[in-house]
Amino acid sequence: MAVRKKEELLQNVTDQDSARRALQDAVYEKSAEVQQAQDRLEAHLAQKPGAYVSGYQDKIDGMLDRILNREGFSYDFSTDPMYQVYRQQYTHQGKLAMQDSMAQAAGLTGGYGSSFGIAAGSQAYQGWLNQLNERVPELYQIALDRYDREGKSMQASLNQLMGLEKSDRQQYESQMEQYDRELKQYADLADSAYKKDYGAYQDMLDMLVDLRDYYADQDQQAFQRKQDELAYALAVKKMEQSAHQWEAKRADEKQKWRAQLAHKQNALAYQKEKDRAKQKSVPAEAENKPANNWVMSKKDFFDMHYKDKLTGYTDARKKTKKQRREEQMWNLWGKTDRPPLM
Repeated sequence: MAVRKKEELLQNVTDQDSARRALQDAVYEKSAEVQQAQDRLEAHLAQKPGAYVSGYQDKIDGMLDRILNREGFSYDFSTDPMYQVYRQQYTHQGKLAMQDSMAQAAGLTGGYGSSFGIAAGSQAYQGWLNQLNERVPELYQIALDRYDREGKSMQASLNQLMGLEKSDRQQYESQMEQYDRELKQYADLADSAYKKDYGAYQDMLDMLVDLRDYYADQDQQAFQRKQDELAYALAVKKMEQSAHQWEAKRADEKQKWRAQLAHKQNALAYQKEKDRAKQKSVPAEAENKPANNWVMSKKDFFDMHYKDKLTGYTDARKKTKKQRREEQMWNLWGKTDRPPLM
């Protein structure tokens, strides 16, 4: 694809949505190099030679048919033109010889014909006919030689036609081989240009996919950070609410403890007053006993309120959460000189 369009597509990719749009808009388009290579290939295909058409096949077929269907040799002297020529010549000579012989015989007999003259004439005529018949084997051999020469001539013509046909076909095949070599060359160039160009297109698609995944990962991380921040804010708020609730509960427990402490102090004060009144009413010998100025100690306070609760628990791990908390508060009270919160 064109390098310029590739740069334009990648330049506009700035986030996940733009990467997706770029993937949708990324359609393969042939580069100028690919188009030129394909044009050269198509032009070469248009120049493909047509099917081979023989210029000699009809003549070859005709000559071959003449050779294959040629009749075998036969000789009839009666139809031989040369025999007819010889026949006319020898017949004419025979007639002349017959006339000459008969004339000579007539001269011997005083000008009168005789059987001797007729016989001499017939004999002279038959001699020329015999010479004609002696020409027949010669004429037969001449006809046979002519038949053989015609067969050899037809075979030579056939071989010549086949040679011309072979030459034309070899020239055509050489032309086709040259065409095929050039076709392969143009096809390889077009294929190489296409693979290179389409490979660049695939690389761009892979790059767009990587950018889309990268921006998607960035968006996911940003979303996760917002979720974590929200969860942290909610946790802080919850902790603040829990702290406020704990402070409120602690304040309420302090208030209850103060009320109980005031009640117990009042009860102790009342008991002291009651004990004083009782001491005033005892006999005189009791006056010599030391006064009971008992004040509740921390241990007495603990035994009064918590010892019965802790009875039977020798293993600290078996204590309930509330009991462990009460012990912790008691220890805290022992360090700060104040009772545990109720």
